[in-house]
Amino acid sequence: MKAKKIVFLLASIGTMVLGACDGNGSISSLSSSSSGSSSVTTTSSSPADSSVNSLSSLTSSTITSSSISSSVPIIDTTEDAHRYDSVDISNPLTATIDTSSTAGYKYGRNLFDTTLTNSYEHSSILSNNFGQGRIPSRGESKILVVPVSFANSTETSEENDAWRQQCYTAFFGEADQTGWNSVRSYYYESSYHQLYLEGTVSPVVRMPKDYSYYQGKKSSDATKLVCDTMYKALFKGSDPIYSVDDFDSDKDGVIDGIYFINDQPVGSDLSWAFTTWYSNSSFEAINTNAFVTSCMPIGTFAWSSKDFMTRRPGFTVSSPDAHTYIHETGHLLGLNDYYDTYNSQRSIAGGGSMQDYNICDHESYSKFLWGWTSPRVITDKNTESSIEVDLKPFEDSGDSVILSAKYNDTCLDEYLMIDYYTPTKLNEADSQRIYESALGVNGSGIRIWHVDKRVYDSYLVYNDETRKYTSYFDPQASEDPAPAKDLHEGTNERDPAYPYTGAIDYYKSMSTNSSEDLTDANFYIKPELELLRSTYGTSNYKLSDVADADDLFVAGDTFGTDSDSFKDFEFYSIKGDVDYNISSDDWNKAAKVQLPYSISVESIGDTAKLVFTKK
Repeated sequence: MKAKKIVFLLASIGTMVLGACDGNGSISSLSSSSSGSSSVTTTSSSPADSSVNSLSSLTSSTITSSSISSSVPIIDTTEDAHRYDSVDISNPLTATIDTSSTAGYKYGRNLFDTTLTNSYEHSSILSNNFGQGRIPSRGESKILVVPVSFANSTETSEENDAWRQQCYTAFFGEADQTGWNSVRSYYYESSYHQLYLEGTVSPVVRMPKDYSYYQGKKSSDATKLVCDTMYKALFKGSDPIYSVDDFDSDKDGVIDGIYFINDQPVGSDLSWAFTTWYSNSSFEAINTNAFVTSCMPIGTFAWSSKDFMTRRPGFTVSSPDAHTYIHETGHLLGLNDYYDTYNSQRSIAGGGSMQDYNICDHESYSKFLWGWTSPRVITDKNTESSIEVDLKPFEDSGDSVILSAKYNDTCLDEYLMIDYYTPTKLNEADSQRIYESALGVNGSGIRIWHVDKRVYDSYLVYNDETRKYTSYFDPQASEDPAPAKDLHEGTNERDPAYPYTGAIDYYKSMSTNSSEDLTDANFYIKPELELLRSTYGTSNYKLSDVADADDLFVAGDTFGTDSDSFKDFEFYSIKGDVDYNISSDDWNKAAKVQLPYSISVESIGDTAKLVFTKK
């Protein structure tokens, strides 16, 4: 029996999880569910022929069970594997907003993509040529949609083709062909035309056992089996249907993203919606430099029922709903959930954005992570006594402001993010109708977000005798969260600041919106994204409610002045350095970084006028 090797897994709730790879492509994984009513109040035209330039290497062949081992699923050989390839368009990526600014992008606009996607415990030494688990957030990225049925499924060939057509519309159709937006049309508009998702809907993969067999397993084990059999059926054999290169836009050796759509009714656990990341890297590679190379080149995949397309009023087979698939694609792009995955009574991020309760557009923080916008940056280094800023509606302009102190000039830090919200474009439909018991904000005003995406150095210590690792946390937030900036790459150098030898540091983000992690024992963990509501300090402030128009800042409102409820606001970051073994009490008592400017909303209209006054 081959020894198992520890690998990193990525979970959409921003936690580190360990799994195993046995060298034969068998992987374990952790799943994180889409926001839904089970835990919180949440969230066609014919496709063209196979003319996708980026999928030009695809063949028209199909694969049967005789081509591979007898345990693989059945693929209907009458299905055209390329009938549902997405349509390539000429020069689709022309940004509708100015992206020339370098403010906030010290290491470029791809920093989030290349270092910490989904709070990945990252070090270049822990990544091999298979790359990281994510879909690239800018450019023409790829997604493979795989319908999955089971041995007890009863769909006919005609019904399977209709299912593939429905999936194609939900993922790659034009907005007016759906009940709202397809996954592609949504992200194309949300990104101001900077992200274009290409891909295909594969033939239906029929698993060799009844659904009950997989339902009786842990979701991670069941989806592992699906992933293994799908890869063998579609990518292996003497004449495979697809090549990894067909779905690898950034050429890191990993399929950009896979989305499994199963034919079972929506329910709990395996019948719900979730996303899983995993890496093929091994802890042992740190010391041996022997990377695992026999695992499958799959970096990220999502799993949902096909019933999500039709289960809500107003959505039909011919006009499908993609809300859930859009949310899970946010995870495939590296985002965490912004709802509280532990306590459904807390709506800390307000509920009214896609990565929260599955509704409306993404907010300014997520778009900044993806490098889509160009925020104005104001920090303690500014010397002006007063700064006036005009913001156009965020949906049209991408305008936003970062207000911070001790800022490291990247998205991976702590700061306030300010934007001008309007119930227009991707916000419009969900602010006028309730979706999954949540209603988007139906009003215009200023949103102020408190972001904590600080990155820390941690130290990984290897014991040669026990062959075990110990991780050690550095309480000082990293000033330079650039890839491999401070790594002792396998040199076993001693860092004099820490009581260990043979330490190797790797980057770690502590951000999460799960209150389960926000405990005294984890005193350094703070909410990743919080909507600071204008109703704070009044009887109208209810953290359990989805935010509404009253929670926006409008003309006459202030933030951080002596006369408002945020007069004592301070950042989580501490002013000075602290010892590596600082206690929770000392951490809480330590002086915190103060707000450098107060904010006054002067007017709201075609533009919003804000005045920042030096404190």
